[in-house]
Amino acid sequence: MITHSMDIAVLEFFQGLDNPVLDAVMAAFTKLGDHGLIWIGICLVLMVYKPTRLWGILAGVSLAMTFFIDEFLLKSIFLRERPFVAIPGVELIVDPPSGFSFPSGHSATAFSVAACLLFCSRIKLPLRVLAVMFAAAVAFSRVYLSVHYLTDVVCGSLVGIICGTFFGLVALHLQHHPQDGAKAPQAPTAALP
Repeated sequence: MITHSMDIAVLEFFQGLDNPVLDAVMAAFTKLGDHGLIWIGICLVLMVYKPTRLWGILAGVSLAMTFFIDEFLLKSIFLRERPFVAIPGVELIVDPPSGFSFPSGHSATAFSVAACLLFCSRIKLPLRVLAVMFAAAVAFSRVYLSVHYLTDVVCGSLVGIICGTFFGLVALHLQHHPQDGAKAPQAPTAALP
């Protein structure tokens, strides 16, 4: 299979690198993405401020939906072993994660929030781009550290992008059509004699 051959080639390339500085940087990106805590924190910060509250809530919903799809649906369907389990001789420089490999949860959760917030004009564009770049770095770190195959990360990222885009568009719609609780005007009724 072409994708499997590509996965192995990428894995072997990164296993062949010997760069302590890059190792430390990639391990740090992965650690920051653990359990989605940084993304949960970003959602909570956005919820505190009224102008971004809607975005924080819907980015959080996107994160939760992505986590559910990734961890409870797709991983239980595909049951793909992680590279260091399936391939003898793969060396890790981080603690071995548990669970199945496909798709990457770190990549999915990172992009679910970053993609959602990309639509938020209330957050300065450089910060939105930084969130996407950070999500990409977290995703890349998973392949670099040999805890995921490339296809795990690509598919996880796509799950996150799809969920994030959906909830970003929902937030955009709600932002432009606020539900302020006001009742629709009613037609005047004729007075009874």
